[in-house]
Amino acid sequence: MERFRYARGKDLERADGLNWRGRTFHPMGGDIAIANAKKMAKLIKCPHKILARFEAVAHRWGDLEILQPFIDRILELHPNSKYSRAWSEGLHQGRYSLSPGRAYGADDPIENWLHGLGHQAGRRG
Repeated sequence: MERFRYARGKDLERADGLNWRGRTFHPMGGDIAIANAKKMAKLIKCPHKILARFEAVAHRWGDLEILQPFIDRILELHPNSKYSRAWSEGLHQGRYSLSPGRAYGADDPIENWLHGLGHQAGRRG
């Protein structure tokens, strides 16, 4: 099993279950996963827990719409932090740089993900 810095088994299970609503399942996530992600992220109040859940969800899902509620919550629970800085720098580079982007190079995987996702979001406008 891959080693995670923050995520634990329960976080990975929750990330895998985002595409279920009762007996309804959407294999690619879709609206079900987006709605479940919004509900799940809103309920997390612990700054460490949001990092663990984001790591698990980011590992499982590549869709920015599914990840955005967790990103927003990280920015709320970690204002003026290395995480908000990584997101802002990625967003700025995505909007204003013509380069394809570069690796952020942080030791923390959350920072690297946030920078890359910020860059992706910046490219979309």
